[in-house]
Amino acid sequence: MSDENRNRMFMALAIAPIMLIAVMVTDLHAKGGPREGNSPEISEWFRSQHNAFGGWCCNDADGHRYYGDYVLNSDGSVTISPGTPDAHHVESYKVLSGTNPTGTAVWWYNEGQAGAKTTYCFAPGSLT
Repeated sequence: MSDENRNRMFMALAIAPIMLIAVMVTDLHAKGGPREGNSPEISEWFRSQHNAFGGWCCNDADGHRYYGDYVLNSDGSVTISPGTPDAHHVESYKVLSGTNPTGTAVWWYNEGQAGAKTTYCFAPGSLT
């Protein structure tokens, strides 16, 4: 192998991990807001949400539009995916009561080890 080819191979192998990291970081950041084509107003709505105790809903990166089934319980809490093995209870103080301009429910969560979700907030949609 010539020195020129060896140098090209070395550069390709050196750059590949950097490119992989760049793609991963971009994907991790772009979950809920502008990637979905949100207007600046809706992106700002994502960023400004707090639960009833004042806890931040964690920006638009953790906000996921939720299209599945959920039930608003009489105590103000929400059950996501009721009657399934994936059912998830959201405490009432994490359920937002203001206007949701997205047209669908939004669930702010972070997924940890073994798929366990930590919920920060839930904004009901129109329920239509």
